[in-house]
Amino acid sequence: MTAFIYIETLESTSTAATDIVMLHGWAMHGGLMRGLAEALTPQFRVHLVDLPGHGLSQADDYDYSLAKSSEQIFKIVNEKLNRNAIWLGWSLGGLVALKIASQYPDKIKKLILLSSNPAFIKKSDWVHAVEASVFDTFASDLLDDIEGTIKRFVSLQLYGSDDSRQILKQFRESLFSKPMAGSTALVKGLEKLQTEDMRAVYKSLSMPVLLLGGERDMLVPKTALHELHNIKADSDLYIIDKAGHAPFISNTSETAEAIMEFCHD
Repeated sequence: MTAFIYIETLESTSTAATDIVMLHGWAMHGGLMRGLAEALTPQFRVHLVDLPGHGLSQADDYDYSLAKSSEQIFKIVNEKLNRNAIWLGWSLGGLVALKIASQYPDKIKKLILLSSNPAFIKKSDWVHAVEASVFDTFASDLLDDIEGTIKRFVSLQLYGSDDSRQILKQFRESLFSKPMAGSTALVKGLEKLQTEDMRAVYKSLSMPVLLLGGERDMLVPKTALHELHNIKADSDLYIIDKAGHAPFISNTSETAEAIMEFCHD
């Protein structure tokens, strides 16, 4: 079996539509972002990517290193694009999008970091993140109960969102509509969240960047977005009130409007 990347493309009703590529978070798949994609199709041609080992991107020969997997994703996705695209990375997908932006700066029109952080773990010089124990616990729990661990992670992502119970039900139904992420993909993805520090990459980006997230996000605090905006003064910043880590589900319309405003600047 050869490695491949599953991509669902939603065509736009506009003949002048810009391509936008969406990369999901850890243990998830592209289908979770379909509601946001549909809200954008009047103006955008949207590509929902299942990251290696997630959803329908299942194979036995992936190189899960950030550099190699990002290169592979870009080359496969780029074949579907009409022109340089806007790339959006949610959570772990933001690290992948950052890496792609650094590898192919002339091919990325704009970059959107949605509920994402160049460094997810607190350090002495980066307090705008979570304690290492948060992801250490998930890594330990994966050994005993993969499905239960993912369900707990989903609950953490939606914590703080208005009407979180109904949103949680919708989130879980969408998540389990595709195969669960493979164990290797889960382990390697957590390692990226635990070890990657891409602040220098973020600071050096040449394309326009939007920092977009939820006010009540438990995994990427809003202080991180403010500090990233300070680090890169030409970035755009938009924080959605009463939203958690998945504002594209709890606040779909507002998330779409923020993206459209940024993309048409």
